[in-house]
Amino acid sequence: MVEELFKASVIGACLLLLCAGASAYSGPFEFGSKVKSGATDISRLVYSYAQMPQLWFWDVNGNGFDRGDFVYLHFNNSSQRTDIDDVRLTRYYDLMAGSKVRPIDEDFARMLTFLSGWRIVFTDAYGSAGYSLDDGVYIHTDAGHSGVISQGDIRLTPFSNIASGTIVCQGDPDAGRPVTTLVQTTRFYNENGDETVSGVPIYDFSDDVYMDLSLDNASPYGFVAVNDVRLSV
Repeated sequence: MVEELFKASVIGACLLLLCAGASAYSGPFEFGSKVKSGATDISRLVYSYAQMPQLWFWDVNGNGFDRGDFVYLHFNNSSQRTDIDDVRLTRYYDLMAGSKVRPIDEDFARMLTFLSGWRIVFTDAYGSAGYSLDDGVYIHTDAGHSGVISQGDIRLTPFSNIASGTIVCQGDPDAGRPVTTLVQTTRFYNENGDETVSGVPIYDFSDDVYMDLSLDNASPYGFVAVNDVRLSV
């Protein structure tokens, strides 16, 4: 009896450790979640990047951007390969959207192609005058800017029961919905306080990434605000 209780306690402890490890990896918030009033990260000071990150994709089949490709927020624009701390904007097998690339990952140092002509847009959920908490946010990849959600657009927030970090296909329930350009800036929270000798914040693995609406693009910093979108986990 004592032996069985001991085994049960060991198994329970292992499960707790596994859950704690998964939680530590995924972070307290989900990719594509929006900041709400009272959130623990609201009002954080966030910094703009010295070199703004761009969208690049791994063209798996070599036939241009499609649903089978993987999309990254790529920070080293002098390199055409996935690099340390790039953020996955689409899931890479067991590596979730919002996770960061590490040297041990299978998709590290993969050749990338620049995703041109994209813009950040939102769909108006309830006919309000502007962008609100319930509105869906997308990367609109339609080079012709059709004005509606189109095949190949990338969901930055969930839509109904469809997860964020997925690519829109023809026939999806959100396809064809009108879109409006969303003015925003990609910024990061300097979790560990790393900075250069001249005091410029350094972005690295521990830092959270946000699509921030608090201050315009000209500002070197902003503040996490209601309706900001979390881009990392």
